[in-house]
Amino acid sequence: MNLLDIQLNTWLGFTYSFLILFFLRLILKSILKLRSKKYIKNSVLIKLFSFRKDYLLMLFDFIAVLILLLEFISINYLLHTIFLVFVLGVFYGTIKTILIGFVFRLNPFAKKGVYLESELFRGKILNFLTTGIVLQDGDNRRMVSYKLLHGTNYAFKFDKNHHSRQVIFVSSDFSKDEIINVLFQCPFIDNNIPVEVFKTGEREWSLNCVVKSNMQDDFKNFLTSNNLINVIK
Repeated sequence: MNLLDIQLNTWLGFTYSFLILFFLRLILKSILKLRSKKYIKNSVLIKLFSFRKDYLLMLFDFIAVLILLLEFISINYLLHTIFLVFVLGVFYGTIKTILIGFVFRLNPFAKKGVYLESELFRGKILNFLTTGIVLQDGDNRRMVSYKLLHGTNYAFKFDKNHHSRQVIFVSSDFSKDEIINVLFQCPFIDNNIPVEVFKTGEREWSLNCVVKSNMQDDFKNFLTSNNLINVIK
């Protein structure tokens, strides 16, 4: 049977697409293991594979799932669309948690071995799961759901005494530029590393900056004194 003769909007076409994407992922994962200069001499390829392999694999997975969903719907538009809407309704919480985890892992500081701290949890990142991360604090291990990270102030540290990349949610009537100007005057953050400010809702902002060692409380007090009120969603 010629693969080119197989119609995509059939179960056979769906199966072949799944198998092709599965083996393409295995090939991509193998190539990423050879990204070091020892195996890749071309400077362009070295630059291409200098990205974290997690990013490329997550991007591939996202595209692959999208392709399979579209192909699944094309087999029977009405019935399969209704089925997917039903699944979305039943598993909405789980799907939302997975998407939150996808966004969390895009953070360049979200790596195994990095310390993650918040008011609710702390520990070294051991592994990334589908719906959460595994943290180790001393002899204790726990799984923290990505849903718990959403709207929670947390910080990344490369060791327990290192400056921390902190994510804080604040409420303010200031514009993005005004917030950046306030942070530029803050003595408790490392201004050599760019501050990232994102709007997350009406009058709500996410601040992503590097806070100096043992100055997290001073930083929060500085924000409050400058009308940047810390909020937890």
